[in-house]
Amino acid sequence: MNFGIAFQIVDDYLDIIGEEKKMGKTPGQDIGVGEMTLPILNLLESVSGGEKKKLKRLLTLKNNKDALRRIKSRIFNRDIKGETIQTASFYIDLAKEKINKLSSSPYKEGLLNLADFIMSNEAMSYGRKGQARKI
Repeated sequence: MNFGIAFQIVDDYLDIIGEEKKMGKTPGQDIGVGEMTLPILNLLESVSGGEKKKLKRLLTLKNNKDALRRIKSRIFNRDIKGETIQTASFYIDLAKEKINKLSSSPYKEGLLNLADFIMSNEAMSYGRKGQARKI
């Protein structure tokens, strides 16, 4: 379950900041159907007053590339990536705690590698212009 939660958090972030050619799907699909994902909730919490009102308006403009571009810009201008990584890491750590209780085996190693893969996903390290950066 903790793997799934961490994976979904990372996927929700990528849905906003990712590039179609690298993800294999069109970014902004969650926003396009009105889903309130953790990165969006974190963004809403990070702004106040008039900015929050503008952001909520942008979120109602479903399947609007300009609205997605503006939301993406706000994501980059705040530490939403850091908050997203921190939350996903929390769930990965919970998963690893359970896995580490297992006896040594190739399956245990595989699960630990999967946990590391979720957090080191190349797409998660996209920079402002789609360039890979270390997290």
